[in-house]
Amino acid sequence: RFLNPLMLTWIPTLNLPFSYLPAADFFFSESVLVMTRDGVPHVQVRIGNKRCNMIFHPDVRMTLLAQRTTREGERFFSIQPLDVIPPATMAGSITIAHKIDAVSPLAPALNSRGQVSPDSAFLRNCSITVTIVAADTTYAGDVQAIKRYNATNLQHGVRFADVMKIGKDGRPFVDFSSFNKVEPLIDRAAELEQQPAEDEVSAEVCF
Repeated sequence: RFLNPLMLTWIPTLNLPFSYLPAADFFFSESVLVMTRDGVPHVQVRIGNKRCNMIFHPDVRMTLLAQRTTREGERFFSIQPLDVIPPATMAGSITIAHKIDAVSPLAPALNSRGQVSPDSAFLRNCSITVTIVAADTTYAGDVQAIKRYNATNLQHGVRFADVMKIGKDGRPFVDFSSFNKVEPLIDRAAELEQQPAEDEVSAEVCF
């Protein structure tokens, strides 16, 4: 017959923490690109931020799940990190790349010419996982997301289309409609050699 006054304050506030839990607004490219940068094989993944707010210290990790066979004939799946360099900050979109060299866990996919063949038997039996954890200033907390890719998600010999565009008002913006678009790789080595150094610096400043 007596109502505890403490219950009046506890019950209404019980659900408050859950309503303010950080919700991730990250999304990932549909494909992992297997391509070259300056002639060196790489795998690339694009990550987008729907709200385009400033994200600090994004911790992006890429891991490889591949089947291994020991000299004794034991078979098991191993998880190995793929080295990537995440940016210090993120707003609309970032592209994460891993270089496939002799020490990369993806090195078995290289052929005798040091390139990755689209019909690589090694890649057919692998999967790649990408995770991101970052400090979100809007939520005042960490947000996270994960994406898994398998062999059917690989695209060879293409690059991501540019998503940074310049509007009619002269201000840059992120065109998310081009987020998953890809374009053929073009070897511009001869063109870049003839381009003045000043133009290269200006391009880096603008974009």
